[in-house]
Amino acid sequence: QNMTIKDIFANYGEEFFRDLETKALEELCEGCSQTVISVGGGMPVRDINRKLMKKLGTVVYLKAAEEELARRLDGDDKRPMLAGQDLRKRIHELIMQREGAYLDASDVVINTMGMSMNGIYNAIEDYINDGGR
Repeated sequence: QNMTIKDIFANYGEEFFRDLETKALEELCEGCSQTVISVGGGMPVRDINRKLMKKLGTVVYLKAAEEELARRLDGDDKRPMLAGQDLRKRIHELIMQREGAYLDASDVVINTMGMSMNGIYNAIEDYINDGGR
């Protein structure tokens, strides 16, 4: 679309954007293997997206505390789902709405509280090297 997420939301709405996400996953399923794919927080909400994500491989849910998410996202104006609202309250609402989908989509949940990027990488690598146990 050659537009920002914010522009897509403004011009076409959330449903259109979610359709684009699903289409992107379908296209990835046609030709990806051994690839790391980072998705946005709304991606796993659709049942079809969770199925497609599983088809692509191991799904890792990197769980962060709401306070940490608020710290990371403070001042980010590129996320239409957070725009114009109390950031901490909106993050809490979205997690409450989406947590079930995140858990359903994931093969493993890694609580990232207090972990460095290297520590997170090692936890994912250990999970995969242990055959998903």
